[in-house]
Amino acid sequence: MSEGMMGTKIYITVSGGAETQIVHAAKLAYPDIEKILADNSAHDSQAGIEETVASGQRKWGDIPLLVNWDPEEASHAVLLTGVTSKPPALFKVESPTGADPLTFYAHIKKISRATEQEGNFQATITIKPTGAPQ
Repeated sequence: MSEGMMGTKIYITVSGGAETQIVHAAKLAYPDIEKILADNSAHDSQAGIEETVASGQRKWGDIPLLVNWDPEEASHAVLLTGVTSKPPALFKVESPTGADPLTFYAHIKKISRATEQEGNFQATITIKPTGAPQ
């Protein structure tokens, strides 16, 4: 995963609602993409070594989004709505330069909130992309 750049903007649209910018985002990792391989080994595979073929499918990895959590912040309430919403949310990620924009549908899989005695109240939002990027 590559880390998001300073000034990256993240927008979310949940269940047909309005597009909302997620504020206080501290760190975003762009998703890994993985080629799905199928085992194609046979009894006569050379030296008994596994043989694989590409299935034609690819899979996105989970995306961790770290935010400085504010329970009163409207965009954080939208994230909470997203974790209970059945349809996937629409996400849009924009870099400060506009280069390499990323738009995709994803489920908010998990929200984990924590705080330290000498730190911010933070939340890690686990986002699971579904389908091809837009």
